[in-house]
Amino acid sequence: MFLPFAPMFVGMHVLVATATTGNVPRIDIEKTCRASEKTIKEVFGNSDMGNVFESCMAAEKTTLEQLIKDWGTYTAEAKVRCVQPSVYMPNYTEWITCLEMERDVRKMRLENPDANVPLQPRSRRQKSG
Repeated sequence: MFLPFAPMFVGMHVLVATATTGNVPRIDIEKTCRASEKTIKEVFGNSDMGNVFESCMAAEKTTLEQLIKDWGTYTAEAKVRCVQPSVYMPNYTEWITCLEMERDVRKMRLENPDANVPLQPRSRRQKSG
């Protein structure tokens, strides 16, 4: 009865372990950049927007290098919250933006504590009140 859920729990364990202690998870940025290029062409037609695919690939590669460099500076909680390799069209730019926001908000809360605002965001499972 619980057997269908076993792969899901194993997969979640691997994701959490990778996000918290390992290296930056790898994703297929070529697939993401091709999908972005296709969407832009569908929306804007064949207007002169430059090479969308090549620009996307260059940006993602640069962002991955930065993520690798800074990976150890992000908290395990932020990695679990921000790094989602199995979502639709994952990309390194989205991940680093989320990680930097988490870091900056945490720093601001530590520098200017407010007793009414928890340092860590509440889990969806916790009830306020």
